[in-house]
Amino acid sequence: MYNVRLEVDLAKICKKFPLKDKEAIFEAIKSLEINPRPNGVIKLAGRDGYRMRVGDYRIIYHIKDRELLVLVVDIDGRADIYKKR
Repeated sequence: MYNVRLEVDLAKICKKFPLKDKEAIFEAIKSLEINPRPNGVIKLAGRDGYRMRVGDYRIIYHIKDRELLVLVVDIDGRADIYKKR
């Protein structure tokens, strides 16, 4: 089982997203503990990490297999997530 660590501002997420979307996002993050590479996850090109789609939102994260650790580095809408670096 992997440990999941959030490296994003939870207060920002809680203010920015509607309740229904927040619940789906947090469920998806929780599922990474069991399987950090579920079906539908894509390894990013031109940037380190993986992308998980949750509705109109994307979760960007890194996997450290040796440490059994998943680092969630960004969560945002589809239109904005890829503009960040």
